Amino acid sequence: MTKVFVIENKIYDSIKDIKLPDNVYNRVTKYKIENDYKNSFVAWFFLLKILKEDFNIDNPIMYENEYHKPYIEGIFFNISHSNNMVVIGISNNNIGIDIEMINTLKDLSSLKKKLFSNELLDDDSFIKKWTQIEAKFKYDGTGIVYSNLKDLKIDEENIKSFEIFDSYKNKYYFSIKTNEEIDIKFIHFNDNNLN
Repeated sequence: MTKVFVIENKIYDSIKDIKLPDNVYNRVTKYKIENDYKNSFVAWFFLLKILKEDFNIDNPIMYENEYHKPYIEGIFFNISHSNNMVVIGISNNNIGIDIEMINTLKDLSSLKKKLFSNELLDDDSFIKKWTQIEAKFKYDGTGIVYSNLKDLKIDEENIKSFEIFDSYKNKYYFSIKTNEEIDIKFIHFNDNNLN
């Protein structure tokens, strides 16, 4: 079973003083844009919390594949964030996940033509397809290889896409590539579930 946790980041200020393990914090500090840094901090905070509570793993040892995709022995995970939403996927098998808010990518028309010249896609369809592509590459553990996008075929049987909205009514798509059933949990916060 693949577990997916969807989190609206309204809690960074409540947890920003919590110390993350050095190897995790080093990943967070790679983000130079403030919102990306905050979302990454929240994502890793909750990944560690979920690993401890649901998998009884405290202080996990992280490994990386040759493309720097992190994993823990026996557990695969993937993180994505956009605007103020964070998604975390955890599985016993490989997983790729991506989320994008509609209108996050600025110049969609030129990007659509460059990547999908044969398809007529509205912005919603493009963002949905983009999340499927990113989920596929993240599943493969390679990151996006732009030179391969023109000829890329998406195996939609193993990629599931979902439309969600945040509390500000912003629309998002997130896609998951996995070979397992998916259990999605929306996490809402109060001070009791932050510890």
